[in-house]
Amino acid sequence: MNNNTFIVLAQNAVLLLSLAFLFNLLFEQWKIRRGWLWQLATGALIGGIGCVVMQTPWSFGQGVVFDLRSVLLSIAGLFFGAIPTVVAMAMTAALRWVQGGAVITGISVILASGILGIVWRFLRRHPLDELSLKALYGFGVVVHLVMLLLMFTLPLNQALKVLSEISIPVMLIYPLATLLLGALLTNHLKRQRVSMELQDSEERLRLSLASARQGIYDLNVKTGEARVSPEYATMLGYDPSDFRETNAAWMERLHPDDHAKVAQIFRDYIAGKLPEYRVEFRQRTLSGDWIWILSLGKLVERDAQGQPLRMVGTHTDISEQKRALEQARTAMLDTRRLLETSDQSRLALLSLMEDANETRATLEATNRQLVNEIENRGKAEQNLGKSEKRFQLLIEKSTIGMYVLRGSHFIYLNPRMEELLGRRLDEVAGAHLNSILMADDPQAAGIDQSHTTRTGKARAFNAHAKNPDGTLMQLGIHEIAVEFEGEPAIIGMAQDIGERSRAQSEINRYLLQLETSTEKTLQALSIMVEQRDPYTAGHERRVGDFSADIAAEMGLPEKQVKGIRLAGYVHDIGKISVPAEILSKPRRLSDIEFQIIKEHPQAGYDIIKDIDFPWPLAEIIRQHHERMDGSGYPRGLSGESILLEARILAVADTIEAMTSHRPYRPGLGIEAALNEISRGAGKQYDPDVVNACTQLFRDKGYTLPA
Repeated sequence: MNNNTFIVLAQNAVLLLSLAFLFNLLFEQWKIRRGWLWQLATGALIGGIGCVVMQTPWSFGQGVVFDLRSVLLSIAGLFFGAIPTVVAMAMTAALRWVQGGAVITGISVILASGILGIVWRFLRRHPLDELSLKALYGFGVVVHLVMLLLMFTLPLNQALKVLSEISIPVMLIYPLATLLLGALLTNHLKRQRVSMELQDSEERLRLSLASARQGIYDLNVKTGEARVSPEYATMLGYDPSDFRETNAAWMERLHPDDHAKVAQIFRDYIAGKLPEYRVEFRQRTLSGDWIWILSLGKLVERDAQGQPLRMVGTHTDISEQKRALEQARTAMLDTRRLLETSDQSRLALLSLMEDANETRATLEATNRQLVNEIENRGKAEQNLGKSEKRFQLLIEKSTIGMYVLRGSHFIYLNPRMEELLGRRLDEVAGAHLNSILMADDPQAAGIDQSHTTRTGKARAFNAHAKNPDGTLMQLGIHEIAVEFEGEPAIIGMAQDIGERSRAQSEINRYLLQLETSTEKTLQALSIMVEQRDPYTAGHERRVGDFSADIAAEMGLPEKQVKGIRLAGYVHDIGKISVPAEILSKPRRLSDIEFQIIKEHPQAGYDIIKDIDFPWPLAEIIRQHHERMDGSGYPRGLSGESILLEARILAVADTIEAMTSHRPYRPGLGIEAALNEISRGAGKQYDPDVVNACTQLFRDKGYTLPA
């Protein structure tokens, strides 16, 4: 080995790398699609570079030459694949054949180098742009150890002489040249990937801003000048190409009623009284219409005295959310009016029942008084006229129907009873009770009146009177045994209770209408969210039904179970403020995107907090991502400070999300989901809720709602 060997091989390496840089620059400019034509052209270019490299070899004598074609072909196989490498191998092998000498050895090196590169490309576990310098150097070492072993295709004495002379220079220079050329192409691929990711990120941001009707601003607080995104101008109806934003122009477009509020919030934020700049206001568009804007901002630069210099943030058009909220409030006002009407009906019914009870008590007292007077008739003849007059006054003018039975047959009806039956006394005299009245209770029907007479006990039952026109009137009957004209008899009192039944039916109808109106309002809100994120369509409904089933398993009251179901139907309503592009992103969210997602419980609370529900729906929605150990959001609540309904919703939401398919992953299955909540019992999830949930699945064969 001598210095000339190193010099020639080093010149070879410099030439190869120079040609590789030229190839890299040409490759950057090519616009041809990467089909078979591109692969053939690439192979021809690599082969041409190899032929140039082979023009300055180090010659050992007797036709044995060394150049860097092994470096070029192995790297070609690794980075460009089979077709370009085979073309380059064919071109360099043809030239080596023409050069003569140790042709078999030279062509063997060409074939081995290219094949090793192709095989290494096939077996690699990571993308090419992630190849480390260590891996590239190791690859170069393997290729050129194989090249040195191929020297034994020469006669043994010649092979040993060649190896003793060339081994050290080859193993010092060739792997290093492989490393440098591979690193050059790896960096080229990295630049390509970063460029594509940047373009993709910019396009997603543009689509996200456009779909969410959201614009970005960068305000110079001192000068009032602002740079804005095209979406910002479009939101206001302006042409982005000639729109220029300033603080003065923005104030001119601001609704007069919002000036004081916006100014106060900005002052409080600058003074550090508010953790973030967040305000809603109205802006006038180019057409003169007013739209609602949610503005978020953050100071990113202050001067040496702490005065604000630069502020960046977003403007989001929330007009649709405002309209939806107003519709929901209108629906709830209608619902409240129905409830007030229902309360009035209920009070009327209670008044009617109280009047009936008072009348019944009066009649019972009168009956007792009449019985006493009848029993003492022989002893009080002097009071007979007075008693009869009182009897006639009370009975004939009573608003309660009264009758007298003897042996289950009518012998007397007062005027009110004739009115109730639609018959006069002479039409029913002697008629059996059961031919006129049909008892609603089968046990009361057909009871021998002698039973009441014999035992002396009063009885009460409901019955229907058969009117002559075929209609039925519902009556409440109260009977008691007495002595009438010296013989056992039954005095009965009857009251029309149809009005009470109709009042109760009306109350039930109002209550049903109220419940239906409430549920439809919440369903409408849920549908609004699903339209923003079609990949999770049905998620809220399934979580609501599943949460209610868990609550029922825990033995909660029916009213509370219903509130949990309805809260589940709208628990993600706050996602209406999240850009649709983020909701449907098919890969892992960035930190900023996840922070935006984490705003949805608070946003959902803000949307329905002013609506008066019979259940704490707004607070349940705000707390459904809180966790027992305080690791949740948005307020970091823990333990019993989290509503039980929200703790149930958290478990149901987790199970449903893990078992459902998403664009970025398939469903994980119910066992994986149950294991997850079991591991988190007592830490993230309420252990009682977890226990009820696992019992449903493992002990009762429960399946998730479809």
